[in-house]
Amino acid sequence: MRKRKIVVVFVVFILSYAIMSTNIIAFVIFPNTCNFSTNQYNLSWYYVNQGTCNMLTYVITASTAWNYSAAPITWHQESNYGNMKVYNTYLGEFQAHGFCKPPMPNYFPNNGWIIINESCYNEFVGHTSELIAHEFGHALRLGDVADMSVLMRLAGYKGNPQPTADDVAGVDSVY
Repeated sequence: MRKRKIVVVFVVFILSYAIMSTNIIAFVIFPNTCNFSTNQYNLSWYYVNQGTCNMLTYVITASTAWNYSAAPITWHQESNYGNMKVYNTYLGEFQAHGFCKPPMPNYFPNNGWIIINESCYNEFVGHTSELIAHEFGHALRLGDVADMSVLMRLAGYKGNPQPTADDVAGVDSVY
């Protein structure tokens, strides 16, 4: 019972923060938040394991997939700070596989995050790098789309973490 109460408090905190902050959880391209200067195309992340599965290898694979795409961005790993904090945790009954609060330009580091929900692990096992690459897409201000052949698809998995030409076009339109 205590574990469930902690999970509920955590989810309420996240939702409250999302509603009260200057942006909400990334499921659309946010207007007026896309003004990264040229030197901010080089984005950083760091990983914190708060769950039972170490997902660092999957995070590296996901960021590398974006780096090898034609998108005008580069993700790199830092040891304890960055534009994005990526972590996994157990969220109980909360059914989202992962979610993201994108970093805001010209703010201090550590202002964006990606959460991978371990309570849904059996649903995305084998697709963990793709799930994280999808959340990195949200960090780049991309929304979910109905086209089931792209990385930023609304639901399900396409089989690899590599962004498609349409995903890259979305990043190009933002930056």
